[in-house]
Amino acid sequence: MSEELLTKEQVMQTVEFADALYNIDKYGYFSPWLSNENLVGLNNTPKTPKIEALKKTLADYKRQAQDLRDYTQFMQHYDMLFARVFESYSKILAYDLQVTCSNAFTEEDYKSAEYAKDKKTIYKFLDSFDYKAEFAKATQQVLRNGAGYFSFRQTHGNTKDMK
Repeated sequence: MSEELLTKEQVMQTVEFADALYNIDKYGYFSPWLSNENLVGLNNTPKTPKIEALKKTLADYKRQAQDLRDYTQFMQHYDMLFARVFESYSKILAYDLQVTCSNAFTEEDYKSAEYAKDKKTIYKFLDSFDYKAEFAKATQQVLRNGAGYFSFRQTHGNTKDMK
């Protein structure tokens, strides 16, 4: 008869460890699958519409805005025609920018070296990326999620007149 390599207690500890390792996702521990699920769900919360739930949501659309957004995401992935119409809304805008100075009031202000430097900085910034494509992405996010992108600016040098 061969000698015992492991005791009964060691075998049970090994089996318990293997079982815990196998069921690790059930207890909320980090795993590659959990990481992937988090990334997939980060900006993607589609909700598969069922006719009764959809009728209920549309009947109370003011309180069910999140469900409507989820249905919209589902339709963007499910229906190509819906996705193209949705995309056309963001691409219909021209995004033609016209630089308008808000703190130059006299002709001397427009001829100053400071104005020329600021104008050059703005054009350099706008030329450094495809702002039309980025604005289209922002518009799609606003349409999809109701999110708004804003920045403060001063008018006439007063902090009270922030827009």
